[in-house]
Amino acid sequence: MSDIRPVVEIKEACALLIAAEKASEHACTVRAALDAGTSRARITTANARWSRAAEYRDRREATLRELMEKYLGGSA
Repeated sequence: MSDIRPVVEIKEACALLIAAEKASEHACTVRAALDAGTSRARITTANARWSRAAEYRDRREATLRELMEKYLGGSA
């Protein structure tokens, strides 16, 4: 029987990337919805949340690319 570990790892990485993308989109939407009268503190907080979500998404994407290159070879 073949080892399905690569498939499971890639599937899990995809699921994490999808969730991270949704979280990043949500944070971006919340940030964009702030009106002109929003306090500086709220704006700073929204920017920080969006930035963290985007960085996490980028790390998940890099992990998926590494797994794909490891298991599938070549560039993904």
